[in-house]
Amino acid sequence: MLQTHFVAMQTPAFARFDQIPRHWAGVAPDTIALRQDSRHWTYSQLCEGIDAARATLSDLNVEPGNRVLLAGENCVTLVCFIFGVSELGAISVLVNARQSPHEIDAIAGHAEPQVEVYIDAGALSYRPAGELEAGRKLA
Repeated sequence: MLQTHFVAMQTPAFARFDQIPRHWAGVAPDTIALRQDSRHWTYSQLCEGIDAARATLSDLNVEPGNRVLLAGENCVTLVCFIFGVSELGAISVLVNARQSPHEIDAIAGHAEPQVEVYIDAGALSYRPAGELEAGRKLA
């Protein structure tokens, strides 16, 4: 189960939600931000994960305004990709990994994502635009 932790300090107003982890990494880098099972991630570690996700998305040519389909279970990797997509000015299309390939196809067909990212227990697979086809499967 993924749990979030909030720092018991007054939070300033943010123009975008992706600014929140960066703020807390600057103010309280060693404070626990997320907990998944027995593992904990500090705000600093969370930002490192966001940086890695953003770099991966940039390598896949994600640009501002693009849609990115994110299919996965609730996990820290998914959180990092949600923030990474937002930092790039793109739009997350969240899909539950337990949906059938047919359901995911229908959502992707409507959303027309630039790339699909499949997250399975932290392992990743990608499908860039132009390589999308019927019968998508969670890798």
